[in-house]
Amino acid sequence: MYLQNLDFHYHAGQERAPGVTLRDHLDHAQLTGRRVLGVTDHLQFYWPRSTPESRFTYYPASIEGLAQYRREVQELASDFPRLRVLFGPEAPPKCRLAEVPDEVLALSDFVIVEQAFRGDDSAFAENTDLFVERVAEIGRFVKAKGKPAFLAHPFRLSVNHRLVKRRIEPWVTELAPRRDGAFSADEISRFFLLDVEKIARAAAEWDVPLEINGCTEERVRASNLPAALQLLRAAYRLFRDAGVGFVPGSDQHGFTSGIGRMGSWVPYETFEQLGIEAKDIRFARSLW
Repeated sequence: MYLQNLDFHYHAGQERAPGVTLRDHLDHAQLTGRRVLGVTDHLQFYWPRSTPESRFTYYPASIEGLAQYRREVQELASDFPRLRVLFGPEAPPKCRLAEVPDEVLALSDFVIVEQAFRGDDSAFAENTDLFVERVAEIGRFVKAKGKPAFLAHPFRLSVNHRLVKRRIEPWVTELAPRRDGAFSADEISRFFLLDVEKIARAAAEWDVPLEINGCTEERVRASNLPAALQLLRAAYRLFRDAGVGFVPGSDQHGFTSGIGRMGSWVPYETFEQLGIEAKDIRFARSLW
């Protein structure tokens, strides 16, 4: 088993492209080397519904719709004997985990949890507190419900703020890559607008794993700024050294394009640089 065989964040529900089936998604996962697959969908598409129902074409916007999705996944899984298929909804930032209905948890092998973030350079302390509070909330949830959970794409919103959803600032463009990729905790924290050391301590204390997310890495790579990718990996090293566990996830939503099949990848190279192998993924062991 290799890192690229493990993908715990694979969307195949309400956001499927027209004409693309759940079977197509599972087939693509198997063809692209996944062997353990965490199939997911955004929980707010089902409970509590916060998106217009007209957007949904595959499942009802209700817990029964989530159950229908789960049943379809289970029914198709036997046709893909090389895949171990698991099911875990993705809870949005405003979702209080203690309020998630037991009916949802009964359908779930695990839960993916997003965190809140304020895209404002003056929000460093607030963003850190939001992150630490979310980590503690996940830790309490796992202890209370016995349901494995991990924090999704911990740097996604920071990356959006720095590189994607607004003009890149000159100081970011001018960051020089370093031969050894060694950035200090202060430099990492400034870039991501988060106190990474404080967050690492909290994640280690609560034993909450963080995802190394393919879509986040894809956005960083697309910036064409090598130092930004080095900063991302330096942040992961800091978490690793604090004893934090990691979860591999592509966060793939679709795979069809004008050239055929092209989805997102599990960022196995990052794991290799961290010296982490598939056997080291504690989250996987918690599921069986």
